[in-house]
Amino acid sequence: MIYGAESGRHLTAYLSIRDNRSRYGKRFILWSAGILFLLLIVAVLAFKFSPWPGVVIIPYAFPRGAKASAAALEKHIPAGIVTRPNIAYGSAKDEVFDPFYEGTHAPRPTIVWAHGGGFVAGSKN
Repeated sequence: MIYGAESGRHLTAYLSIRDNRSRYGKRFILWSAGILFLLLIVAVLAFKFSPWPGVVIIPYAFPRGAKASAAALEKHIPAGIVTRPNIAYGSAKDEVFDPFYEGTHAPRPTIVWAHGGGFVAGSKN
């Protein structure tokens, strides 16, 4: 064990190193928190003022509950409704629609409803 002035210098050097480590650790934590906060602000502003972040997320969000929703709604289809699946309206393979109509062949008023979701994701299936 070192006594006297020499031990004081060792203790001072040890405390100085420990303080520097502590100071650098605090700086690292503060810088990391600041960067994460700025990234959060940028993400919030991007979702608020631009449609593109949502466009990226939509393809992953919609398919999850589509089959369950379709199965739940099927019980509400009235009897006598006929479906003609995959009627082409264009030249591309996914330019098809499924008309639903009453089984009679008499002329009927028609409503065409196109979902206005931006056509960025999903499938008619």
